Amino acid sequence: MLNRTQNIQQKTNAKESTEKLNKKMKETWSSLGDGNIKHTSSLVRCWHRKLLYQKIKRRH
Repeated sequence: MLNRTQNIQQKTNAKESTEKLNKKMKETWSSLGDGNIKHTSSLVRCWHRKLLYQKIKRRH
């Protein structure tokens, strides 16, 4: 039971940090201009891949 609540807590924490990061990135890129949208999406993809990798690693 404790493990389950910890899991939920981790998920909410991850979600919050994702939202914070997305907000931060949006602000950064909007200040730099629209020319960097492609670069942003690749960065986000890279970041998500890293996050997924960490989750998988934690599971084992």
